[in-house]
Amino acid sequence: MTQAPEGADADIRDHLGYPPKFDDWSFEISPGDGGWKYRFMMFEGAEAYLGTEIFMSLPERISKIPGVSEVEQEDRESYLVNSALTPVELEPKLWAAFQSAATESFKE
Repeated sequence: MTQAPEGADADIRDHLGYPPKFDDWSFEISPGDGGWKYRFMMFEGAEAYLGTEIFMSLPERISKIPGVSEVEQEDRESYLVNSALTPVELEPKLWAAFQSAATESFKE
């Protein structure tokens, strides 16, 4: 296992392991408000798993998903998203962005 990046918790990383398993993570997409199509929330341990720098890159990663037009980090693990995609289309793309961040976090 590689050394945990700054802001990561080695115990959480060891417990959840790599690569991340979808069933270990809570990915909730619900209707947004205030002009946002969706609110996307994930497991609150994401920063401790990824490390601060990589965790803070998630809005940019999400904004690069084809079909996503705008992203705002509302709270630590809560994001507002405007997208032409349906929740069923968006969820695997959000998961792929998270997996990419995890790969970067765990690289040797």
